[in-house]
Amino acid sequence: GIIVPVVIIDRQARSVEVQPNVITRGFVVDRTTEPLLKAVPDMICELVDAINSEERNDHGLVTERVRIELQRLFRKKPGKGPVVAPVIMEV
Repeated sequence: GIIVPVVIIDRQARSVEVQPNVITRGFVVDRTTEPLLKAVPDMICELVDAINSEERNDHGLVTERVRIELQRLFRKKPGKGPVVAPVIMEV
């Protein structure tokens, strides 16, 4: 399956503008993965806030960090290996 987190970042404040949206296709949502999917938006907000402001200016770096952390989360907890394709938009 695939997981697509859509994150909108404020260009001036360099912070997450609205709660990220997580889209899944072909990913089985069951009792072990549903709580993780619900926690992903908050985790993404915390992750972006934890990146220092200089690195937050690098669009590719933010995308890669989100991808790596989500892959790690889903591999560790339910033992799944979905493709994670973050979409980071700046407004």
